Amino acid sequence: MKTLLIHPRKGLYTLTACNHCGYQFDCQNCDCKLTTYRSGKDYLELVCHQCQSYYNYPNICPKCGHQNIISKFGGIDDLAEKIGKDLKQNVIRLDQLNTEAKIKKAINTETGAFLTTKSLIRLSITINLGK
Repeated sequence: MKTLLIHPRKGLYTLTACNHCGYQFDCQNCDCKLTTYRSGKDYLELVCHQCQSYYNYPNICPKCGHQNIISKFGGIDDLAEKIGKDLKQNVIRLDQLNTEAKIKKAINTETGAFLTTKSLIRLSITINLGK
């Protein structure tokens, strides 16, 4: 069985904030909101999609000093983890394939849940999930 899911958000979580005072972590270079990504099995980092800056995931809030930092509003990485773990489906990330040929090959040869961001919509690829 093949399923195609298009998720609008990149990353693991799209908002990281202090659960005590509400402080939201923004890029120090351009003031855009930071997206949480998993870098390795147990390491999280914050990434700015505007200027490509990287930051270590915070342990304490710079505003109030509390350690209750939360990330929420799941992105495509969070969805992929949940589908793989909870639904036990093979997850194929089309947004991580860098050529149209690789995307077409995956669609034609793989089965499971195909995930992508809206970046796939920009390509003129006909997707036949009926096979």
